[in-house]
Amino acid sequence: MDSIDLYKNRDRQNFIYNIMDKFNIKDQLQLENDLNQIIEVIEKQKEKKEKEKKRVKPELTEYQKDIGLRFLKNPNLVDEIEEDYTKLGYVREKKNKILLYLIMTSRLMDNPLHSILISRSGAGKSLLVDVTEELCPSEDLVSISDLSA
Repeated sequence: MDSIDLYKNRDRQNFIYNIMDKFNIKDQLQLENDLNQIIEVIEKQKEKKEKEKKRVKPELTEYQKDIGLRFLKNPNLVDEIEEDYTKLGYVREKKNKILLYLIMTSRLMDNPLHSILISRSGAGKSLLVDVTEELCPSEDLVSISDLSA
């Protein structure tokens, strides 16, 4: 089965050319417009689902709130976060662990932090991100692994 990435211009153009050839269609502009309308409908549905998903925030019990506050007040908080990464299988780069954890937790702020991980192939970037995702509540997680303009 073939698949196309509707967010990649090359994939869209190849798809349009294949449709034009297969069905003997001459109006490329109309096909492009139709495809763009389909993308808009899909985007609106995704946005609607995301809004519905964000509305449902789990309520914390008093016990959970107490544990959270004790965790935040822990004078060894940074060491404990670093230890959590190690327990989940990421043993290197203490500074990067803490930095990415802080960036991940900033999602709750009005102006969250952002990061781009750059390193040679096989250096463990994906593992660092995967472990950080495990430390993020699933209801807050939005994972984008391949993004282009």
